[in-house]
Amino acid sequence: MVNVLALTSPLFMLQVYDRVLASHSVPTLVGIAVLAAGLYAFQCLRLSQASFNNSQFIRSAE
Repeated sequence: MVNVLALTSPLFMLQVYDRVLASHSVPTLVGIAVLAAGLYAFQCLRLSQASFNNSQFIRSAE
């Protein structure tokens, strides 16, 4: 899952070049931007949860 989330930015740019710039479609741009923002938010939540779990593990080991 991590590798797919790391590809969010390049895939976003490819889709913008293919779909938005060719057809001048603003609704498509908005949809792709919302999807990319959602993926980045999911990645941020996932990383913060992993960080929290690591800190709890370290505290319990002490």
